[in-house]
Amino acid sequence: MLIFFSCMLFANFYAVRLMGRYGVELFFYDKLSVAYDIGGPEGMKKELKEIMLNEKFPRELVLAHDFESKLKVIDNPQGYLVNKVQDARKKIAFLRNLRTIAIALMFIIFIWRLGAGLFTRYKLKKS
Repeated sequence: MLIFFSCMLFANFYAVRLMGRYGVELFFYDKLSVAYDIGGPEGMKKELKEIMLNEKFPRELVLAHDFESKLKVIDNPQGYLVNKVQDARKKIAFLRNLRTIAIALMFIIFIWRLGAGLFTRYKLKKS
């Protein structure tokens, strides 16, 4: 029962929350990467300023302020953005796979408990 409960908590709360967080990061860095591809460094800076002025999501604003402070130190902004996008995609895929495994494990435990209950009930009726 403890394994079932742990899988349920992970699959329905923790994994979904983390995937949402990494999804916001993926969206933010991908948006900046596209702006860099289209307009170069100036296009990326323009998109970053636009995000900081118009964005309503707090997590994306935090990412924008953090990236703005890191931008002065980064030698290759395009490489940094590409690495961040790839990293976020890998994390989301990993969490999705873990969530799928947790759901499958919950299903197996449910079927096992159902089968054990039916077997016990059938055995008691026969006796």
